[in-house]
Amino acid sequence: MNSYIKISICITLAIIITSCQTTTKFPSGIEKLLTRMQSKVDPLDKIKTINTKVIKGNLIKNSKDQNSTITLKIKRPNKIRFDIVVPGQFTLIKGFDGTKGWVFNTKFGSKELQGYPYDYLKFQAAFLDPARDFKKIFSSISFAGKYKVAGDECYKLICKPNSTYNIKPISIFVDIKTALIKKRITIQGSEETGFFEISTIFDDYRSVDGILVPYEIISQVKDTLMEYKVTSVKWNETINDSTFTLPENLK
Repeated sequence: MNSYIKISICITLAIIITSCQTTTKFPSGIEKLLTRMQSKVDPLDKIKTINTKVIKGNLIKNSKDQNSTITLKIKRPNKIRFDIVVPGQFTLIKGFDGTKGWVFNTKFGSKELQGYPYDYLKFQAAFLDPARDFKKIFSSISFAGKYKVAGDECYKLICKPNSTYNIKPISIFVDIKTALIKKRITIQGSEETGFFEISTIFDDYRSVDGILVPYEIISQVKDTLMEYKVTSVKWNETINDSTFTLPENLK
C-alpha cells in the first residue's frame, strides 16, 4: 500500500462528527430522517452553541507504536486541522484556514493543496463541523435501500456534495433503530495518484456534555484495517486562527 493511501486512512479515522449560501430541499422522507438523526445526536439542542471542537485519540491497529495519535481541530465556520503522529515513522499535518489548504509531513516537507485533495479537505471542514447542516452541504440525498452493517439494519443514503466542494458522492448508512450514522463510504485520492474507496464504521457512541460522539472508528481500504479510539472530546476550547494558517514558507 502506498504512503498516500496510508495517510488518507489516518485522516479518515479522525473523522467523528462551512456552509454554502443555498439550502437544499430534500424529499419528505429524507427530511424526517435527518431531523431524527439530529435529535438523536443532540437531544438538548446544544450544538448551536459550539464554535470549536478538539478530538484526540490513538491508533490501536496497524501501527508499530501504540502511542500513535490523531488530533482533530475544528473551528467554525470552516477551519480544520489534522495532526497525525506515528512515533519513529512520520508526522502528518493537514490544515484548511477557510481559504487555503496545506499539508506537511516529515518525509516530503510542506506544500499547498490543489485539486481534489483541496476540495475534499474543504468538504471535511463542513462535514465535521459539530453544527453541520446537511441541507447546505449536499445538493441531493437519496435512499438506496437497506443494508446490514455489523449486524444492524441501516438505511443507505447516497449524498451528493454541492458544487462548492466538487467531490464525488459519499454513502452514509444510518441505523434504522438508533438513527445514528453507522458507516460512511468516501472516495479519496487524486487524478494523479488515482482514486480509492475508504469504508469507515462508527461505534461506541457516548454522550459528551449531552452530545453523542463515536468513540470507536474502524476504516478499511482494500484489505487494510485501521482502528482508532477516541480518548478525549472538548467543546469550545479556545483555538487561535493561526492554528489553521498556511505555514510562512508557503505564503
